[in-house]
Amino acid sequence: MTVALHGARPARSVVVRPSVRSIAAHLASKRTPCLRSSSRRSVTRRLLLLCHANIARSAAAELIARRLIGTGHAAHVEPEWDVSSAGVRALVGHPIDSEIGDALRRRSISVRGHVARQATPADLRGAQLILAFESAHRSWVLEQEPAVRNRTFTVLRAARVLRRAARRRETPDQAIQALVADARAYTEADDFADPYGLGVEAAETAVERIDELLRIILPMIGSVSADAMPPKARPLPTRRSQRHSAEHVLVGSAGSGER
Repeated sequence: MTVALHGARPARSVVVRPSVRSIAAHLASKRTPCLRSSSRRSVTRRLLLLCHANIARSAAAELIARRLIGTGHAAHVEPEWDVSSAGVRALVGHPIDSEIGDALRRRSISVRGHVARQATPADLRGAQLILAFESAHRSWVLEQEPAVRNRTFTVLRAARVLRRAARRRETPDQAIQALVADARAYTEADDFADPYGLGVEAAETAVERIDELLRIILPMIGSVSADAMPPKARPLPTRRSQRHSAEHVLVGSAGSGER
């Protein structure tokens, strides 16, 4: 809420920040109705994942999160959280980066249908939780929609705070309150490095790390039970690793023959 102060000097605005309790209540209860096929009404909250171009980090996070949430619910139960992704400077219309896509497919996660899109003010206003991959992305969000400050965090910051909440055996509502109450300034330590264009190993590492972070975050916001999530998939070997293994075997065989 913005309050205008008038006096001898030109009017200026003072931003009144909502309390931690009110923001946590917003995250926990503000929901958008949706319809089930059984005609029973259910409610869905929105998680928005943001990176720069929406072809690598946030795209991978959306696809991984959808799999974790979808697998963790019975077929007839609609998940309480809807996950989407976007970019702050999106390469609109582009597919997922090929190396990130390969890393996901090696974990049996389909990338079919992903198309990069630009984050809009409506996306930001409609999300109950926004997780950005860099502090700069979070800053961009706040420039566009200052009112969403207390529901916008970086992925790494959220995972750190929610991991501590999990160790304290807190409920999702308590965990969200802890996240909102974390008032430390954002630094480079809160940024998840961009793997785009850095090769197969960087893509593999990024996808693996994103999976680990989401396995911390999703249960603690109440999107899925930790016990219901599928076990971590062991990725199929890359062509490079297969070639390296073959070369290692050949070298070992040659060495044993010389002895």
